[in-house]
Parts: sequence; structure tokens; C-alpha cells
Amino acid sequence: MPNIISDLTVKFQSLLLDIFSNFGALIGFIILFPLTTSVWLWWKQILFKNNMVWITLEIVPPRETRKSPKAMEQILTSLYSLRNAPGNFFEKWWDGEVTQWFSLETVSFEGEVHFFVRSPIKFKNVIEASFYAHYPDCEIMTVDDYTKRFPQETKEFYERNLDIFGSEIILYKDDAYPIRTYVQFEAIEEEQKIDPISGLLENLGKLKKGENFWLQMLIRPADSAWREKAIKLVKELKDKSVIEVPGIETGKKIKAPMALTPGETDIIKAIENSMTKPGFDTVIRLIYIAPKTIFDNTFANKGITGILNQYSSMSLNSFWHNINVRTTEMKWHRYPFFKLKERLEGRKQRVLKDYIGRVFPEELTIGKFLNLNPSNFNFFSKSFVLNSEELATIYHLPYYFVLTAPFIQRIESKKTGPPVGLPIFKDVN
Repeated sequence: MPNIISDLTVKFQSLLLDIFSNFGALIGFIILFPLTTSVWLWWKQILFKNNMVWITLEIVPPRETRKSPKAMEQILTSLYSLRNAPGNFFEKWWDGEVTQWFSLETVSFEGEVHFFVRSPIKFKNVIEASFYAHYPDCEIMTVDDYTKRFPQETKEFYERNLDIFGSEIILYKDDAYPIRTYVQFEAIEEEQKIDPISGLLENLGKLKKGENFWLQMLIRPADSAWREKAIKLVKELKDKSVIEVPGIETGKKIKAPMALTPGETDIIKAIENSMTKPGFDTVIRLIYIAPKTIFDNTFANKGITGILNQYSSMSLNSFWHNINVRTTEMKWHRYPFFKLKERLEGRKQRVLKDYIGRVFPEELTIGKFLNLNPSNFNFFSKSFVLNSEELATIYHLPYYFVLTAPFIQRIESKKTGPPVGLPIFKDVN
């Protein structure tokens, strides 16, 4: 028996040698070609991203505005029209072109709330024109990136006796299911209207001295794939109402539709309505910074998701932390089961770095591997699609009754209108 096994082993080794001697070059090409092209594409995309020049705009609301979030939805629609994508082989493989993105940020510095838009500088005039068209009394200022006023490494926070919490927010269900939008908050009578952003602003306005909170939504105009997925979901939901019944004449089973319940009908209508709006690949991140003596983990961990879940619907969608990214939860029973403290620090540093860099999750697998950190693998950060109506619900200039609160920076005097002859496009060297 041992001789038979030995003979089989020798024959198998000989067969492998024959295969590699005759087809080694082909096998090597099959293995190395996709790897090489992936590395090339990743490198070209990195160069393209690094050449993007950014600008931070602060949007200061006026003392009084009676514009609903519909105005912000129109601004987002205009931003969607700026979508770029590689149109040919050379733009993809030589220029490394990727779809450019924007960042909508709501920030509280010790209880004072600010609204920022971070954008490629070449779109500055488009953004200004869009805001002035829909919020003519607002003020738009070019400002320095506020994150640069804070430490860039977690160890620097600790040296200043500060602690930091960071996380990414994801959708609980497939992004084809919409969240609750401002349309459901509106009422016919003006005195009964509810501004969906009021809960967030009220909580951010209560931060104490030394506490800071940053909320960031990276948005990138999406292609049609999300809409095709939603169409498929609608078909699946409708097909569930089809049953097989015996035919009256032949007796053979035939498919017959059943009446949908009111709840099922509402879900399908909501998904179909969502598909009519422009969609954006979205990443939501948050950072909470406070002195260790007053650091409130409950506010950062559960409080903000509770606020965001005013946009949730039991039958549709809701928000929650991405448990593989958020920094405060590090359990021994979660993979890879060791070095809890190092992994926690890796998570904190990763989410801080990604927030400051306004980084979209890497889409290429090779890029994820090349960005590996021993304490944080970074495989779990992901984007999802929100449409313009959903985004406008979460980020917009508050309605006038919210602006009466003292914690929102605003302009006191009324402007006559946007600057005359404001250029829309401008070449940036």
C-alpha cells in the first residue's frame, strides 16, 4: 500500500511538472494579467483623485426662510447633472477618471451649528448659483477646512485629554427601500408643519463647552444600476402575490394574481416613486469629540442614530451603525478575536482619516488590499444609494421656526439677491 501511494505521488508530481513546462507561461499570464491591470487601474485612479482640488463653502442661512426641503432637492438635482464618468478606454485606463463627489456637512462646535459643502473647486460657481437661486437671502463664504483645526491623529486627542468616537451609518435594508422623507413631514396648515432637520439641530445645539460633533454625507451621482435593482425588487414583490390555481376549463394549474394588501401596495408605490428621483451613492460618517471628563458615549453611539431614525419607516428603511466600522464596539467574539485595544485604535484612526480626507470606500478589491492596516482591514466600509428627496430631508437650510433657535449661525440682514452676472463655469488650472 505505501508503494502504491508513493508511485501515485511521483506520477502526480511528474504531471504537474509537465503542465507547467508546457503551459507555465499561459498559466502565469492568466494569473498575473488581471492582477497587473487591477493594480494599474487603482494607481491611475489614485492619481486622478489626488489631482482633484477641493474647496469648503459655508452656507449661512438668513434670519428667516420659508423654503421647504424641496429647494434643497432642486439644488441636488442640479449637482446630479454634473456627473462625470469615463466615456472611453483611455479615460478609464489612462486618465483613471472616476465620478467626482461632494460632501454635505452639518457640524456643531460646542453647540453652535454650521452648514458646509465641500466640493471640487471647479464646481464652486455652480453650487453658489444653485443656492442663491433657491435661497436668495443666504450667505456663502469660502472657509478653511474646519477639520484642520483639530488633531489629525488619535494619540494627539489623548494628549489633549480628549476622546473621540467615530462611525459610519448604513441602511438597515436594501437601498431600493426608501426612508421617510420630508413629504411625509409636511402638513397643509403651516402652523402644523414639522421640519425633519429640527431634531438633529436641537440635539447638536445642546452640546457643552469642549464638545464637537461632525456629520458628513459624501454624495456621488450614481449610475442606473440602482434603479434596475429597484425595478427587479418591485417585480419580485408583485410576483409574490401570484399563485397557481386550477383552470376552470382544463383543470390545469394556471397563475392568477392575488390582491395586494394596502401595506404591500404602499411599499411598491414608495419604491417606484423613489426611482423617479436622481440617485446618489452615499456615505454617512460621524465624529464626536469631547474632553474625557464629559465624554458622552451614549449620545454619540445611540443618540444620533435615534435622531436619524426619525426618517425611518417600519415597512421601508432605517439607519443604523455599520458595526464593523464604528469605533466604540469591540467585542472579543468578533473576528479576528484578538488585540481588542489595537483594533479599536485602528478603527478610530481609520474613520478619522476617512472623514478628514472625505474618502469614498475603495471599490477595487486590489485597492482594499493595498490599503490594509494590520489593526483595521477596511473591507467593511460601504456606500448605498439615497435619492435627491431623501438627501434633502437630512440636509437643508432649516425652516424659519427652527432658525429662531439661538444655536444656529445665521445672517441678520436681508440681501437684495444673488450677485449679478455670477459666472457658472470657470476653468481652474
